[in-house]
Amino acid sequence: MLIQAFILAMVLVMTGGVQAKPDVVSIKAESFQYDVKKRRIFVTKDLVMTQGDVQITSESGSYDQSMSRVELLNQVVIKKGGLQATCERALALPKDHRIELLGPIHVTYDDIRATAQEGVYHHVDQILWLSGEPKVWQNQDLLTGTRISIDIKKKLVTAVGSSQAVLSSDTLNWEGQR
Repeated sequence: MLIQAFILAMVLVMTGGVQAKPDVVSIKAESFQYDVKKRRIFVTKDLVMTQGDVQITSESGSYDQSMSRVELLNQVVIKKGGLQATCERALALPKDHRIELLGPIHVTYDDIRATAQEGVYHHVDQILWLSGEPKVWQNQDLLTGTRISIDIKKKLVTAVGSSQAVLSSDTLNWEGQR
């Protein structure tokens, strides 16, 4: 009876039968398979996962109930407001409000573009940390460092560790002053 209630609750959440709340994860996909023994749900084809105002899509994934984590595979796209990040693999930890991204990662945020090999998005703080040769561009300007954070709330990009900025003459307003 408990397993049936759990499956019914998961189906309601996954099919949109329950209104999404910030602390509720809604998962929709073409097909689901529930492994009762391992307490895992396997999802294939056109996965769409929503938690609050964060939406993640991928080709496939799985939810491990015992560890409360979602693994997303192949063509992962994460959207939050003006931020969009794409990667090959992501691990969503709903209880921690955190998503770990494995690259290559490509990010767009307003007029900012970024690349990295790894990243961690903190949903509550709305900060994306990039590592593994992170680079951020705005127009012709380039920012590098060991780690780079993109703070959505503060609209602030920060490079930490062996940082370097390469600024265009337009940014420095040096045009015609050679």
